[in-house]
Amino acid sequence: GREASTRFEMRIEPAPIDVAKRLGCAPDELVCVRSVLQLVDSHPWSRATSYYPMDLTQECGLDTAHDIPEGTVRRLASHGHIEAGAVDTCNTRPPTAAEARDLGASDGTSMLLWTRIAATRERITRVTVTVMPGDRNELQFRQGEQKATGVIMSVLNAGKDA
Repeated sequence: GREASTRFEMRIEPAPIDVAKRLGCAPDELVCVRSVLQLVDSHPWSRATSYYPMDLTQECGLDTAHDIPEGTVRRLASHGHIEAGAVDTCNTRPPTAAEARDLGASDGTSMLLWTRIAATRERITRVTVTVMPGDRNELQFRQGEQKATGVIMSVLNAGKDA
């Protein structure tokens, strides 16, 4: 019964130092930054920001000022850049002033940071950093066969009804 919505933006800028290290590029190298603010009932919930190398951006048309209907992962794959693996890192920290303002994080709220570095078999395709207030978000990762994870989810969901 809740309403989800998003606000999208795209910009071209020099890679931040931490992103440049993860992308394997120079800190002053331009990257495409695609950011989505996710809202629930018009309240900011999380922000996912992805950084793409400029050669992939230009080849795959990621430098558009609107959301890509099929998503960037499918867009990359349609141009032969199929993501074959990813490394995820999760940690927490206090919010920056901008995060507190944009995501409505109150004093004392820890921000959950989920960073994904994705790659084809040959190269890194993107770095995505999702920032979310820890008081209203939870990460859940499912691994393995869908039938097996379905068994787990049915038990977890049954526990919620009790």
